[in-house]
Amino acid sequence: MSKVIEVKQAKPTKEDYECFLEFMYGLERMLEHRVHPDRNKDEEIDINWIDENLRYWIERQWDNRSKPLDVSLVWQRVFYAGQCAVENSCDPSKKVLEWRPEIQRALDFYEAHGPKVIK
Repeated sequence: MSKVIEVKQAKPTKEDYECFLEFMYGLERMLEHRVHPDRNKDEEIDINWIDENLRYWIERQWDNRSKPLDVSLVWQRVFYAGQCAVENSCDPSKKVLEWRPEIQRALDFYEAHGPKVIK
């Protein structure tokens, strides 16, 4: 007989999301827009700078102990929490984010009858 093992996923904090987004936006700015991620000005950078410095920038962001959080500590929480939420609450037969049918029925019932019925 197989044993069921329950695994719980840590919930990302607001700071986790901010840390992860800051990293991804910086990476996007470098790779797609050729803009230096650490500067406020949108001055375009030479593609050679990206080739030479991308690894250094990623390593600095990835394991940046000078910040309260660094990407190496939060990316899995952010990614897997989103995956867990989608897999458990979204309709697996749809290609877009829609509630599972049983969740949608419960929401429709609540909307039609209000909180009094649930008490």
